[in-house]
Amino acid sequence: MRPLVGPLKYLVFSWAVVAALFHIYAVVAIIPATLLCTLHLFFLLPLGFLLYPATSRSPKDSPSYLDYLLAICALACAGFLAWNSHAFEVRWYQASPVSTVEVVLGTVNILLIVEATRRFVSPVMAILEGLFILHLLGGQYLPGFLHHPGFTYPRFVEIFYLNKDQGIYGALTGISATYVILFVLFGAFIVRSGVGAYFTDLANRITGRSAGGPAKVAVLSSGFFGMISGIGTANIFSTGSFTIPLMLKMGFSREYSAAVVSTASTGGQYMPPIMGAAAFIMAQFIGIPYVQLAMHASLSAILYYTSIMFCIHMQAKMQNSRQVEDVDILPWSNLLLRGFYIVPLVSIVGILIAGYSPMYAGLAAIAATILVSHIEAPIEKRYKLKSKEMESMFGKMTFRTIAEALETGVKNSVMVAVACAGAGCIVASVSHTALGLTIVSSIIKLSHNNLFLALLLTAGMALILGTGMPTTPAYILASSLAVPALVNMGINIVVAHLFVLYYAIISEETPPVAICACAAASLAKADPIKTAVEACKLAVAGFVVPMAMAYNTSLALIGTWQSILTTIVLVTFGLWFINGGFQGWMWKKIGWISRVSFIVLGLGCCYYRFEYAAVACGVGVVLMLALKKLGRPVNELA
Repeated sequence: MRPLVGPLKYLVFSWAVVAALFHIYAVVAIIPATLLCTLHLFFLLPLGFLLYPATSRSPKDSPSYLDYLLAICALACAGFLAWNSHAFEVRWYQASPVSTVEVVLGTVNILLIVEATRRFVSPVMAILEGLFILHLLGGQYLPGFLHHPGFTYPRFVEIFYLNKDQGIYGALTGISATYVILFVLFGAFIVRSGVGAYFTDLANRITGRSAGGPAKVAVLSSGFFGMISGIGTANIFSTGSFTIPLMLKMGFSREYSAAVVSTASTGGQYMPPIMGAAAFIMAQFIGIPYVQLAMHASLSAILYYTSIMFCIHMQAKMQNSRQVEDVDILPWSNLLLRGFYIVPLVSIVGILIAGYSPMYAGLAAIAATILVSHIEAPIEKRYKLKSKEMESMFGKMTFRTIAEALETGVKNSVMVAVACAGAGCIVASVSHTALGLTIVSSIIKLSHNNLFLALLLTAGMALILGTGMPTTPAYILASSLAVPALVNMGINIVVAHLFVLYYAIISEETPPVAICACAAASLAKADPIKTAVEACKLAVAGFVVPMAMAYNTSLALIGTWQSILTTIVLVTFGLWFINGGFQGWMWKKIGWISRVSFIVLGLGCCYYRFEYAAVACGVGVVLMLALKKLGRPVNELA
């Protein structure tokens, strides 16, 4: 984003604060969905053109004349629909006439969304949007499976501009305007208050003195922060700024240190209670309460972080890594004194379990964050703490810091809003042609009705899409195209969506783009590609667990408690074996034969047939104990 200066800086600040207050007001007020969506982009889309430069050669501290023009056009397109929201609400889709003004503004709005996607989100996604839009416009001239009967130009514009269910102002934008922006605002409040620092200190206290302490601190702190943020890059810059220097100090390489932060922060998008923006969209797609979806995702998320901990522990043992110095670890008394900082997290969980909407949970969490930041006075009086100690422990939120948090949250929401609007265009294009059905049938045909091949194709699609765009649009596209095929082949619909989401998230670690890995590498001054490779090794659970979950719904907490407990034990051992094989360590360094054996046995532990998984687990345990007893690498044991 541009670091704006002068009067424009204060204008943008005021605009962002007003936008945030409007969205907070929308939680308790009754605002029609169409009006809310139009006002959502009315506030955020013009803001994006002022904040994001068009190219690397554009002015860095002030918008160009073109940026101002695009911002004004964005105001006009969304403002027209907001002003005529009642007519927009009651019109008959594909039956009511489309006026010349609507055609002109709709055309401009479509072009604005594509350009905004190129600037704010990803050039790759902008290209995909353009291809899908052009396919809807000119598919009647294309051969084969790309052919469709075609639409008149006014109806073509209506599909994207005047469609209340899909398109620019459809359901996906509605999710951004309700659930997502509230939790992005909450994440900004977490950073401004002492809540984020508290979870970091807690992670330091729990794992700081164990082997590979700094790396484990990075994993736990990123996991804690991800539970209340759900944004990978935000997690990286919030926790990596201090955990990466600690890991470097303890002897880890720059690439490995960056990979640890990247892998742990990426998992925050999948970690309940606040998963990433894609999870709210998923709940709407499936038609289940968000809290139920978070419950289904919880076990696989915990296994992901457990696997990273295994990997770090093994790497630390191999390197004989030192522990964090005692001066870096706060005493339990300090953490207990600040225990009230968990109130925002508890309030979210409690309100969701009570059956209220995620919007109310987000609003309550913001209010709780502000309140707990003001518990300073009575604690200072009781414990007689010095002012400097209080300043380091508490982040009292004043009117200024609250306004700054509101501004930051709105700025961070611009990318998500544009991504949802752009993805809505793609979904609208697919749903109005036979392309979606063609892709579904192609997956089934290419896999020869084999579920494993279909899962591999779907995982590859999610990874490829996620390589060029953020998690949310990658998930939307992959799930829209592939989930119907998986469901037709017998996969539980919740598991099918979680499967796609898991791989869409992991794609932020995979080369060549690896968004999160590059962000962490910039902090560690490491090579981005090497960091991404290390991150893929650390995130091995992200490739194994979703595949196992597709066959064994116990990993999604669907089944009897006996099957769930058995699955937890077997898969945990499996992840330990797999990480041992990839790291080359099992009590001692092991050779290639033993490494391959442990990887195979670990995959066997994740097999959906319990009897085979139990045998693999038993063999792995025997081999592991034999290596420990001998105390040296013995490949012939394998």
